[in-house]
Amino acid sequence: MNSDAPVLTSIAVTPSAITLAAGDTETFTATALDQDGITMPDVEVTWASSDETIGTVGADGAFNALAKGAATITATAEGVTGTAAATVTDVSSGVVISPSEIILDVGGSRQFTATVYDPEGNVTPGAVVTWSSDDDTVGTITADGLFNALAEGTATITASVDGTDETGTATVMVQSTSSAPGRIRITPSELTLAAGNNMTFAATVLDQDGLEVSDAEVTWASSDETVGVIGADGVFTALEEGTVTLTASANETSGSAQVTVEPSLPAPARIEISPATATIPPGETREFTATVFDQRDSEMDWIRVAWSCSDTEIGTIDRAGLFGAFAEGSADVTASAGGVEGTAAVTVSATVVPEPTPGNGGGSTNGGGGGGDSSPSFSAGIRENLRSGETFTFSELTTTSVSSVNVTAASTIPKMMLTVKKAKAPSAAEPPASDVYEYIEITPQWVGPNQMRLPGHLRRPAT
Repeated sequence: MNSDAPVLTSIAVTPSAITLAAGDTETFTATALDQDGITMPDVEVTWASSDETIGTVGADGAFNALAKGAATITATAEGVTGTAAATVTDVSSGVVISPSEIILDVGGSRQFTATVYDPEGNVTPGAVVTWSSDDDTVGTITADGLFNALAEGTATITASVDGTDETGTATVMVQSTSSAPGRIRITPSELTLAAGNNMTFAATVLDQDGLEVSDAEVTWASSDETVGVIGADGVFTALEEGTVTLTASANETSGSAQVTVEPSLPAPARIEISPATATIPPGETREFTATVFDQRDSEMDWIRVAWSCSDTEIGTIDRAGLFGAFAEGSADVTASAGGVEGTAAVTVSATVVPEPTPGNGGGSTNGGGGGGDSSPSFSAGIRENLRSGETFTFSELTTTSVSSVNVTAASTIPKMMLTVKKAKAPSAAEPPASDVYEYIEITPQWVGPNQMRLPGHLRRPAT
């Protein structure tokens, strides 16, 4: 991964090569670059010439060409060096262009000069030259010798003395300056992710000056595709526990990010409802249970589900999973948690033999009817919007000797169901030997105990 602290890694000297006539001068510049190719503007360099008889260089990079030959110009800082080649030629007869060779960047410019000498090597005063470039696509030159670099390539510059056949030439090499990536920054650079989850990473390509290269295309790669994979769009998918390095590359430059994949957190993956199907007479109740399983098929017994019924005209189900049948027909009950659902099919029919409802929230788990008796095991009634202080009479209760029950609301009751059925005698009960008694269980549903005033059990002689 790229270090955040910049470290001087290289020094680029411009121009990288030049040919001058003795007596000419040229100023070299040095650009310090860090490990990511980013410019470090505050680095100071020391200049030196490999042969000061050929030319000398000052503290500001100014080179003075002294005599024919070649010298290497060196810029040094913190043990890192950058170099350029300087060639010095003799003054001769004819037309001498300075510099005679140079490397420029696309978009750069350079002022050329031409000196005309007579056969004895003396400067011809007042000589007028005409400038031209042999490839105007690479660069053009103005009438006063200013060359403008246009595109990558090599051009020959010619200075012709007006009224004579004398000419001088210089060579210009133009190099591309398209923004080359200096470094690639990935966001986020570090991440911990649970297996099974996704994360989108962004790669920002920066040039040597730290400016964003907007049109750069990066290629993504994962160091371990068993731990996680990453697509061309930067979307990483965590697969299994481990550590992986993600790399974004562009033109031999890369950046990286570290991802730690942890075991996946348990989440609801499926819900099973029991029973899966049920047939219930009108007025009857049936308890449904929901079991939630995670992605490893382990039971999540701490998860609570939300219950619903697809047709509230057929029946309703409370938050504990107790379904109350209203009218004949079919409906689905659904248990949902964490975006996952399970369903069971319910048919309400008056012709079905009723089954006892286990654990209906009211206490007794005993069914009323026995054997093959098809009569209802209990009576049920529904009341909605019972206001505080209002008394409602549940009547036409036919399964026991209690034919009606009065309920007074202590607070507003949006909806409730009351069931009345025969019950076995409690173990602590000691009925008189001379009388026959009937034990009856009255159970309110979908309502809290503090919302109403109702006797819990009634005991009365059978008639």
